[in-house]
Amino acid sequence: MTFHRFHVELSAEVSQPSSVVTVGPSPKTLAPWNKKIHRRWIFLTYTECPLEHEVDFVEGLRAMLKQNSLASDRFYGCCQEYTQKGIVYHVLLHLGKQVNWKASHARRVLLVSNSPHESINILTPRPGQVGNFIESHVKYCEKVANDNCFGKRPSISAAQEARRRRKWVECGQQPTNAAKRAKIVDLESALDYEHPGEE
Repeated sequence: MTFHRFHVELSAEVSQPSSVVTVGPSPKTLAPWNKKIHRRWIFLTYTECPLEHEVDFVEGLRAMLKQNSLASDRFYGCCQEYTQKGIVYHVLLHLGKQVNWKASHARRVLLVSNSPHESINILTPRPGQVGNFIESHVKYCEKVANDNCFGKRPSISAAQEARRRRKWVECGQQPTNAAKRAKIVDLESALDYEHPGEE
């Protein structure tokens, strides 16, 4: 299983490049600043974040999403504390719409604090791997936080997954690239959510 990864920092002059936090499955290489993010689902890792309390981070995340007209209730994440690095936040985020951002623009949009040293690692799923991407990052967050995560837990039912697989087969059978793109856009519709612990 492979994913795209973008490591975005403000500039080389502001801070030394921080070590890359590897999350979940082994991601691909770092992206250049002009690399495009064209997905609805992304997995973010915030390092060097000055917000020490999870409540403050979640409030900042919601404010950032609302300010940028993104779905403000479709995220699931956890907080991880390191002795040397400090607090690291991992967030699986559904943007509510498909974006077409350069990595540099994504960094400006997705900042939770005003710290110039805040670093963001961005992982995106490869086409056809959205279900696996969501599942692996939900499991990762739950493992890291001992099931003490924040946000709404995304859920993919077996019926949705079977439908998604059939549509990917249909996508490959389309005669033109435009028809294939239309099928892909249809594929990446929003998933149902459930609250952990609720019936």
